[in-house]
Amino acid sequence: MGAQLDDITVFVEIVNQGSLRAAARCLGISPSAVSKRLAQLESRLALVLLERTTRRLQLTQAGEVYFARVAKIPALMATAEDEARELRGQVAGTLRVAIPSYFESARLHREFIPEYSRKYPKVRLDLQLVSDPLSHHGESFDVLIAGRLPHQRFPDSKLKHRRILNMRGGIFASPSYLKRAGRPRHPGELEGHNCLVHQSGVWWFVDRQGQDVFHQAQGNICTNSNSLVRAATASGLGISYSFPELFSDLVEEGSVEELLVDYTQKAFVEIHSFFPALRYTPARTRAFVDALVDTFGRAATQPD
Repeated sequence: MGAQLDDITVFVEIVNQGSLRAAARCLGISPSAVSKRLAQLESRLALVLLERTTRRLQLTQAGEVYFARVAKIPALMATAEDEARELRGQVAGTLRVAIPSYFESARLHREFIPEYSRKYPKVRLDLQLVSDPLSHHGESFDVLIAGRLPHQRFPDSKLKHRRILNMRGGIFASPSYLKRAGRPRHPGELEGHNCLVHQSGVWWFVDRQGQDVFHQAQGNICTNSNSLVRAATASGLGISYSFPELFSDLVEEGSVEELLVDYTQKAFVEIHSFFPALRYTPARTRAFVDALVDTFGRAATQPD
């Protein structure tokens, strides 16, 4: 029975992930082991569950019927194991987390992940950087981290959510760039600067009277990579709008300066954690969300 349950777990993960290789990565086993498990399951059932081509996997009619019946089995098994472990005071298992690329920071790398892993060594963290975490709702993630502007609403879903912090924006440039291009004193003075554009390029500010000020950034680099924006800013290629968390170490060492702080203090994104609204939330999920709030919420400068 144990081997059969393992085969079902692998099959469900293949369908959820869309490929054998992705399922192998999530399960922590080799692609060949995933392929073997699927073959064993199909042989035992005497059915073809998945049609495999060079480009994609597709459920057969039999596969759709079978998946509908077994899709919840791995989650139910994990929940039962979690509840049993908690009776022994143990926090363990795999935790899959989708993190927006803009949330990646020195604090995440150097403080949060090491502290969580040291405190809960039996938890296997599977962290995925994505551009839009909420678009992955319905996949087998345990926690999604996502942000919104104060006037926006999150899409309706059956997920629970908890606010972690407000991440304010910031304008950053290197001393060499400012010496060459001049120092803006007002968002309106960004016109003519080489703006390093991240995604939409609409930069949001709030003035001293609480009025919104928007600037359509223009420049010779446009990317969805925060790492590239950070590196280009530090190299003196232009001026950027990002989150202070991403630049804190560069500001501290003096290779980058933060500008227009009076106009960015109240221009913030609300960061929330999302997780399934289950009857029982695993201890590793609760511990992860609590740690996020403790680490990032404690350190954040909250708007008034």
